[in-house]
Amino acid sequence: MKSSSSLNSIGGVYASLGQYEQALDYLRKAEEIFVNSGNALIELGPLYHSMAQIFQQRELPDSAMILAEKALKTNLAFQPDHPHVAGNHVL
Repeated sequence: MKSSSSLNSIGGVYASLGQYEQALDYLRKAEEIFVNSGNALIELGPLYHSMAQIFQQRELPDSAMILAEKALKTNLAFQPDHPHVAGNHVL
């Protein structure tokens, strides 16, 4: 799971530098590891939110909305009563 978290972090750095394709490459690799690990599925909500923000920055609102909804559904499945669930999904 450390490698998926590292990939997620690297993706975030690329996103902050405006290098969105590289960011998405790393985030997709992290997603694959999270999904295949089974016990790290809770990490998918924030990951999908990060991807949604990238698509929003790239002015691709339809893709951003799909991922934002996916992030919200994922977070609600794992943390339905957490106070930050809704606030974390502001694009």
